[in-house]
Amino acid sequence: MSSRAEEGTHRHEGHVTKTKRSREEMTGNEETDQEPNNGSAAVGRPFSEFNLSSGMVKALEAQGIVSLFPVQALTFEAIMRGEDVLVQARTGSGKTLAFGIPMLRN
Repeated sequence: MSSRAEEGTHRHEGHVTKTKRSREEMTGNEETDQEPNNGSAAVGRPFSEFNLSSGMVKALEAQGIVSLFPVQALTFEAIMRGEDVLVQARTGSGKTLAFGIPMLRN
C-alpha cells in the first residue's frame, strides 16, 4: 500500500478524493498535534491579570492552574468581552476553562 493511500488519498478515473481518518486512526506524530498560533497569543499570562475574583484565582491556583494555555491565550480576552468564539482544539487543551471561567466570574 502506498503512503498516499494510507493518508486517505484515493484516485479513481482521474478524480482525487481525500478522506479524513478517525481519531483512532491518527498517530501522535502527525500535524494535528501542532498548536495553532496566529502571533497574538499571550501564553503564560496569569489569570490574576484578568477581571476575576481573588477567590476564583485562588481556586485555579489550588488546582495548579496559574496561567493561560495556548488555546486560552488565543480566545480568553474575546470570551471575557462576551464575543462569540468558535474553537476547535484537542481534548485537554483548556477549552472548557476558557469558556467556563467567564461564566462563573459573576
